[in-house]
Amino acid sequence: MEIMEKLKLLKNNTANIISLLIVPNSLISFYFIFKEEVFLAFLFIIICFFLDTIDGYIARKMKIESSMGQAIDSFCDLIVYLMFPVFFIFNYLNFNLFVTFFICSIVLISGIIKLARFSKEGFVIINNEKYYRGLVVPFVLLTTAIFYILNINNFIYINILFPLAVILISILMVSNLKFKKISNFAWYALAILLLWMIY
Repeated sequence: MEIMEKLKLLKNNTANIISLLIVPNSLISFYFIFKEEVFLAFLFIIICFFLDTIDGYIARKMKIESSMGQAIDSFCDLIVYLMFPVFFIFNYLNFNLFVTFFICSIVLISGIIKLARFSKEGFVIINNEKYYRGLVVPFVLLTTAIFYILNINNFIYINILFPLAVILISILMVSNLKFKKISNFAWYALAILLLWMIY
């Protein structure tokens, strides 16, 4: 009986275990930022992204969604989509320390508000389709990756365009605009493309 209870406990926490695997992988990605191994840093943060999409899918399929799982997921989102980009920006897209400090503060505050609001409200359902209120936090990571690629390819005015883009995303995250949920496969394709371009 004890074995069955342990198996049931393991089953009920399968999604949470997958979510928590994000923590060591994200630490590895932070390590590679400091070691100036950009490709490896993005490789491990994309692994975190895959884990982030898988955990929710498993929780829904196995019908083991829980408030604890949602809380763990939000904390992991904070690490992957907000803290990683901020650390990366300070190391690789820091054109002016004051400006960098300002935009990173703004995007962190907006991202935290966005995550807290989504945790409380969930999706907005319109005509049986799922919408987010405000832009989703993965766009912070996406924007950081795109502008890094532009910067290493000597794209002009990055020092002006990047802060403006971060401020715009910050505003959109806390806005009341509705954004349709993008399929995971579209995100996967985009992640692989960006990783190839960084390589």
